[in-house]
Amino acid sequence: MDVAQAIDPAEIAPCDAAPNGPSSERMEGCAPSSERTERHLRMLQRLAEIGMELAEAVGRQALEQAKAASEPAETPRQPG
Repeated sequence: MDVAQAIDPAEIAPCDAAPNGPSSERMEGCAPSSERTERHLRMLQRLAEIGMELAEAVGRQALEQAKAASEPAETPRQPG
């Protein structure tokens, strides 16, 4: 999976950001609590996957840099 893959905005219901308690007007069209919970769990799973991909990429980069630093640098030979 690509790290840059975005979370689908359709996954976020407008009632998720609603301030204070629920009102009948604001709750119309909102998913039931169990659906919101499932959606939040899917989003958390995706964020965990992204975090792991980033950690693995950083680990690979660190190993590559350490390997490059441990290899002897080639110096040009001076005619002599």
